[in-house]
Amino acid sequence: MKIHLIFSGFQPAIMDIDKKLPEVVKIYPQAKIEKGTLASDICIKGENIINDLKIVRFIDNNVDIPINIDLYAFSQFCHVYFDLSFDLNENHVKILLNEPQLHNAIFNKVEVKIKDSDRNFGVIISEYLVSYFNPNKLLELEKSIENLSLVNQLDKILNKTALQPYCNSKPIFGLTIGPQNHSILLEDYDNLIDTSDGSWNSVHIKDGIAYNNFTRALLLCKNKKYFKDLYEHHYLYTSKLAQLGYANSICRSNYLLSISKQGLDIRSNIIENNRNSYYWKELKKNIEIMDLSFLQFHADIMTICGSYEINNGGLIILNEEYKKYLIKKIDKSIKKTQNYINEVKYAISNLSTPSHTHDEEILQQETEKVNDRILMLSFIAMAVSAIGMMRSLTDLDLSYKIVSGAGIFTLPIVYYLVRSIQKKLSIRKNEKNELKRRLNSAKKQLIDMEKENKVILESDSYPDDFKQEIIKFREPIIVAQRLSIKKLKKQINK
Repeated sequence: MKIHLIFSGFQPAIMDIDKKLPEVVKIYPQAKIEKGTLASDICIKGENIINDLKIVRFIDNNVDIPINIDLYAFSQFCHVYFDLSFDLNENHVKILLNEPQLHNAIFNKVEVKIKDSDRNFGVIISEYLVSYFNPNKLLELEKSIENLSLVNQLDKILNKTALQPYCNSKPIFGLTIGPQNHSILLEDYDNLIDTSDGSWNSVHIKDGIAYNNFTRALLLCKNKKYFKDLYEHHYLYTSKLAQLGYANSICRSNYLLSISKQGLDIRSNIIENNRNSYYWKELKKNIEIMDLSFLQFHADIMTICGSYEINNGGLIILNEEYKKYLIKKIDKSIKKTQNYINEVKYAISNLSTPSHTHDEEILQQETEKVNDRILMLSFIAMAVSAIGMMRSLTDLDLSYKIVSGAGIFTLPIVYYLVRSIQKKLSIRKNEKNELKRRLNSAKKQLIDMEKENKVILESDSYPDDFKQEIIKFREPIIVAQRLSIKKLKKQINK
């Protein structure tokens, strides 16, 4: 019997399939990589991306079972759909189904041979699947674009990585990979699994074709000629839920959490009566950028929410009970996503209010510029009048007239230079204060990340080698945060 474990990965960006294809070929040189489709969705298709990968221990049993890994990479949210499949005999199937938590059993009690070492099954994710996202390349790119404008940063990211990130998000942040909402697919053409125990529900209008075990997240196919269509049905349904779930996580982490932190920071600045005009000006610009990036994100999400139907596909004709179950679950997920979208819109609207109340200060600065120019013109007019008066005085020495005229003309110039220097010093001071505030915030975030690593290492939920791989997976994100801190320190000291 063949088992299919499905993992989905996401990034907060849109992926250009044609530009990404050559990079995937380089990442997995042994695989057959081409542009193709899955259930009519255009994707990058990779077959058997890793050779000679085997299970050597399966829940207390020594084995020698080859693992095949296929990938399907899509544009929306950089969604990549990994299919890890392997064969089990009747005894191994019984052992696996006796486990209370199937995914946990596979992650914790199955070992694979990786680079001549026996490693936990979960290490496959960090060793081979994460490679698709090329986090090291993203990290190097972060260093090279730090001094560019936002527009140039986005252009360079697209050219180098084929990604179009939502402009308030860095591609390396928000990267996630895991089982998501996917069931474990089972190809049981020898009837090794008894479906008459009450835990299995037929999903086809005919019995004996396909079954779903909702409690254990299993999807079972009993007839080989139906498997391709059942596989595509599973992809369409579970990927929809996975995309909506990822959209919810972006709303929570990229937007609501960020807005919450900014809200606390703004509150403290209002309480302390912060008169730093640079701070309020930058705040207004950042909120506008966030609002526009969310507009793009919102449009993409609404496309996902409005483009689903539970249709029969090919040979798969779903029964009404199963269709109602799927529709109910997707509708619930869509409603949850729409609620998050509305909360983010409301939060951004409220977040922008304090910056609007300080628009008067920005207007006052512009008024001061006009006043300075009027004063300069007044000085010049007075100087011309004074010089004309001195020329009419015949009893004054010529050298005295020249010195006096030069002094009168110099007065507005000196005034203008002093005011310019004063403004530049004030702006630089305000910029430094704002950069110091950002630096302190970035340091706090780094401390939180390091604390999360410590919690993972002290957890008893995962094997030690898998915990190390989780830390390894998170390391590029922490390195990126350290780079941000280094960049802020450099800006403060220049």
